[in-house]
Amino acid sequence: MNNSYARFCNIIFYYLSVIVCLIGIYGDPDMRKPTKTILFVFFILLGFLPGFLLDSNILDMHKYKRFYLFTYCLASLCMYFTWNSITLFIGMLFLESMLCLVYLDPEFLLFQNFFCIILLTFLFFYERVNDRVTLDEVQFLIIFFMFLGANYIGRQVVKLVLHERFKSMEQERSLDDMLRVVETKVDEARNAVKAKSEFLSNMSHEIRTPINAVLGMNEMIQRESDNEQISEYSRNIASSGSMLLALINDILDLSKIESGKVAIIRVEYQLSTVCNDLMNMIKDRAGKKNLGLKLKINPQIPNYLYGDEVRIRQIVLNLLTNAVKYTETGTITVNVDFVNRSKSQIDLKISVKDTGRGIKKTDINKLFTSFQRLEEAHNKNIEGTGLGLAIVGGYVKLMHGKIDVISDYGKGSEFIVTIPQKVVKHDEIGEFDFKFNKPSAKTNSYKPTFKAPRAKILAVDDNNMNLIVVKNLLKATDIRIDFAHSGQECLDKVRNEFYDVILLDHMMPEMDGTECLRILKDQKLINKTPVIALTANALSGAKEEYVRLGFDDYISKPIVPLELENMLKHWLPGWLIDVTQ
Repeated sequence: MNNSYARFCNIIFYYLSVIVCLIGIYGDPDMRKPTKTILFVFFILLGFLPGFLLDSNILDMHKYKRFYLFTYCLASLCMYFTWNSITLFIGMLFLESMLCLVYLDPEFLLFQNFFCIILLTFLFFYERVNDRVTLDEVQFLIIFFMFLGANYIGRQVVKLVLHERFKSMEQERSLDDMLRVVETKVDEARNAVKAKSEFLSNMSHEIRTPINAVLGMNEMIQRESDNEQISEYSRNIASSGSMLLALINDILDLSKIESGKVAIIRVEYQLSTVCNDLMNMIKDRAGKKNLGLKLKINPQIPNYLYGDEVRIRQIVLNLLTNAVKYTETGTITVNVDFVNRSKSQIDLKISVKDTGRGIKKTDINKLFTSFQRLEEAHNKNIEGTGLGLAIVGGYVKLMHGKIDVISDYGKGSEFIVTIPQKVVKHDEIGEFDFKFNKPSAKTNSYKPTFKAPRAKILAVDDNNMNLIVVKNLLKATDIRIDFAHSGQECLDKVRNEFYDVILLDHMMPEMDGTECLRILKDQKLINKTPVIALTANALSGAKEEYVRLGFDDYISKPIVPLELENMLKHWLPGWLIDVTQ
């Protein structure tokens, strides 16, 4: 519909009907003045209100066309009663019918014809009831069929004249219908992704809680057992627990990427430290398969960079882990190079090359698909879920980088990651050779990093096993620990006792950690006592979120013993700490 043309025609109709009605009112000598005044106000509203609504486009013509049709018919009836002329009424109906053709809406036009015919028939019988016969039956039928014929002919003429416009309108309507269907499907897909992400996050949280107990208790076995066989069992538990935790982390990472909840957190870092740590993280796996491990770094690359160090480590570690998995003999080679983009920015290029099984060219496009492994039957003895490369691809994209794959099936593969990084200092890395970290001589040679027998902390968790883990992990530090199993119990204990640090679980029934913290602060139960969130929530940016909620720091489950000790050493008053090493 040509909205501007239709609006103009309809405004003219309303204004014309008002003028005709007013002339009829003031031309009637038998009508009283108060009646004329009332009718004058009524007709002004009848004509000028719809006209104003059309002119200002307050009510959309296409959406409210039945309302406008009702006002058409009402205006026609008013003309009949003010002029006592069915001829004028029929003329206005014809004019109204022609104006309605601009809608080019078959359903609406059918409704309009039906409505007008009923109105015409009503007036025909109304005149006979009131002994005012303007038309006999033959004249009525002639006008009746003329009305139908004129409407049909007018509709065909308009369609012919505005054929292209009619076609485009039909296409627009079809497109609108398609868009509505697509929007519905998109909303359904978004809701499904959101539900899946929430489910995976919740499952990750629930699974991390028992893993915390398993790994925490196993840590105590490693610390306290002098039996070599038991220590060997314990090491196997630790290894399997770490694998299970890595799998959960992969699922959670993928969920975060798909839901758009990943925050790229850029910091200053040293490339040499990242390379050294990555090689040390993979050396044991490579050593178990007697694989060679080489690191080649361009000596001119800047050592001090600015970017998401954590994600870069994760990307390269996933590529190294895959290389070791799919390589039986030979060498894993890591190449670190760069391309200058400007004085303050480089493209960091890290490639991981192996001498493994290689990838078929037809399968390369499937590499970064979630939950899909290539050549399932051939690789059924390889551990993993197929999430690693999907996570790599997601993180590389988030950092505006790219990843290329070069592979010779049966001979090996090379994954090349290019990520833009800012240069903090132009100090070159120089001739670099990574240093292997030496493992401890004994697995049970644990010593606490500090002791604080005068310190007192409160650990709050609804899971009793988690409290036992905290107690045992801190046993060697001599810290005095009180326990609370709920938010309310935490409030009761803090009212009666001073604590140097509070470890507060987030997800608790009835009163969760954030609500408990709010009450602690609102009631001024804590002054400068640091409150650390102890939670299985391992989402990216979780620390920043907990700090925003009022916590002083954050530690995730499963608890890493050294991280817990270092955190307490940081937050406990210095005069309470006796450093042991």
